[in-house]
Amino acid sequence: MMQTKVCIVGAGCIGLTLALGLAKAGIEVVVLDSASGDIEVGNEFGLRVSALSLASQALFEKLDVWQDIITTRAQSYQKMDVRDQDSFGKISFTAADFDSEHLGHIVENDVIRQSLISQLNDQDSATLMFNTRYKEIHQSDNDVFLTLESGQPIIAKLLVACDGANSNIRQIFKMPITFWDYDHHAIVATIKTQLPHDNVARQVFLPDGPLAFLPLAEKNTHSIVWSTSPEHAKQLQALSDDEFNKTLMAHFDGQCGLCEVVSERAAFPLTMRYSKKWLDN
Repeated sequence: MMQTKVCIVGAGCIGLTLALGLAKAGIEVVVLDSASGDIEVGNEFGLRVSALSLASQALFEKLDVWQDIITTRAQSYQKMDVRDQDSFGKISFTAADFDSEHLGHIVENDVIRQSLISQLNDQDSATLMFNTRYKEIHQSDNDVFLTLESGQPIIAKLLVACDGANSNIRQIFKMPITFWDYDHHAIVATIKTQLPHDNVARQVFLPDGPLAFLPLAEKNTHSIVWSTSPEHAKQLQALSDDEFNKTLMAHFDGQCGLCEVVSERAAFPLTMRYSKKWLDN
């Protein structure tokens, strides 16, 4: 039987960050995740990226993972440029406007997770259990009891659900949510452009939704997020790479010149979910 103060289900960026903060405070924590913890950051950029603010940077600095993140791969941006395609509406600002070196960083999620896992492996108070599923969860007045598929029991004082938007734990404990479908899908891909990004995060608002070009750690490489209607997303996904490149450049008004998609294109539905209840005791 394993006993711990906190058990976190879900080893994404949120779950791992919480686990590291607890472990560094000397609080025993166990992290469970059904996926593998083997993360390899290769030469190709990952499709899922995060825009880390200065507050996020400060948190990761406190947890001693920031240096590893930026050494592995991260791209700062010093300017934001936001435009409306159908009007003269435009706003832009720079880090210098706020007496700062940068506004934030664009970092692949796998880079963040790899750095967090590396730090957690050095913490005596942390136990990471990948390729692990729970079978049952029961709650008493003072503890939460988990039984793993292997039969191993875990007793924790606190169970934290970090298992994603469709959290199974939230459903087990019947914790209601407010949600609505934005009726949009986000297409993400890695793009090389004729012109360098110059450390600028760009976004243009189109009739069907915004299109963002986020700078990556190569001067001509961007991560794009194109939010549009499901029907339009399906049409864009059906285009050949050459057709998609031309469509992308046209919709972005050629701000960075010719575009070349250098990764697969993935599409994700966009839905808002907000829990009406955060704690069950």
